[in-house]
Amino acid sequence: MYNLRNRIIKHVFPTSKAKIAPTLDEMTLTMPILQLTDLPSHKSMSTFKPVVAASQVAALIGRNPYNTFNDAAMTILSKDPVIKTRITEMLRKTQRTQLSQVKTEVFRAPAIVESKRVTEEAVKKADAATQLKIEFTHAKEAVRVAAVEVATVQAEAVEAETAVRVAIETHAPAPVLEKLKEEVVAKKAEAAVVAKKVEKLEVEATVKKVAAETAAKDAPNIDEVIAKHVEVVRQAVTNLPVPAEVKVMLEKEANGDIVKARGNRDENLILDAYEKTENVVVEERNTRHLRLDMGKYVITGRTDGWVASKNRVVDAKNRQRKWPTVPVYDIVQLRVYMKMIGCPDSEIAERFTDGTTRNTVYTNDPKEWARIQSDLEEAVERLIEMSQDETVLQRVLNANTVASF
Repeated sequence: MYNLRNRIIKHVFPTSKAKIAPTLDEMTLTMPILQLTDLPSHKSMSTFKPVVAASQVAALIGRNPYNTFNDAAMTILSKDPVIKTRITEMLRKTQRTQLSQVKTEVFRAPAIVESKRVTEEAVKKADAATQLKIEFTHAKEAVRVAAVEVATVQAEAVEAETAVRVAIETHAPAPVLEKLKEEVVAKKAEAAVVAKKVEKLEVEATVKKVAAETAAKDAPNIDEVIAKHVEVVRQAVTNLPVPAEVKVMLEKEANGDIVKARGNRDENLILDAYEKTENVVVEERNTRHLRLDMGKYVITGRTDGWVASKNRVVDAKNRQRKWPTVPVYDIVQLRVYMKMIGCPDSEIAERFTDGTTRNTVYTNDPKEWARIQSDLEEAVERLIEMSQDETVLQRVLNANTVASF
């Protein structure tokens, strides 16, 4: 009997036309009924205390359009060893397979693996071009600031020379005149130093401009290369005997995997740029682990960075799209961090594909947290109910699994 991987590969690379796949509703109606007596009674099981990651909170309370309650619930429930064993047994008895396992096996296909590799390399190249553009922009700004400094010092030198002429015309005492002349010499010397600084910065800016323009000519379009990868996945799952919505999910996952990898890869670059523009030091980059016991549940998290001088947590995001405002799920995550740390505010540093950036600060608002906490406590009650009632748990499994094939 084929294992799951072999069965999936058989359909990803079919030799004959597959039958039309049933819908999720049809599969739910025809799936075997699992008797509660088939599994251990919840009364004999230890009390379940959900461990919720800060990044999962928005999904649990319905504020993340890209990640549903059921998605987050499945992940959280599976962390508990006892519940994980129950889930495995329920899936075996009902002959269903988790969507995450389907994804893992499908994405092992050589064509998809190669497509992902090529796509990630193209995205890296595009991001490198964007980074050069940003560096050129910063170099131009440095030239502008230095030029203003030169103009200021030169103006001061002219004023000093004028003061010398006035001193001569008014027969000022020799010591006063000598001091004014020394000031003229000093200002001219300072102007010469700053002028050389400008020349050096202009050369650097020119070099960066050429590098940025050259890179831009060869830089792939991120949206286009990701779309090609998604198309490879779409073609690969065409004959897979799963509902159409599962195929769409796999396509979205293909897109999401590239976007997530891209965002994680460039967090340090974003934080480096943030340090320069804000003149601060970002410490504890992806090393500060948080844990907050809320009684019936626990919240965990890991922050991107911490600015001690501002007593502020900073989150970095490398965006594929330029949203008009910060997505609500990112704001929720920041509010969770603020609650866990107890800091007065937080900030999200975003970078977009066109090289522009946006920094947004959020105050630790007790009212906002109260709303999040209230919704989260309701979600936790649902999770606990799922851990105790196989019928409720089965509904979650139905939403996160497909009939085995």
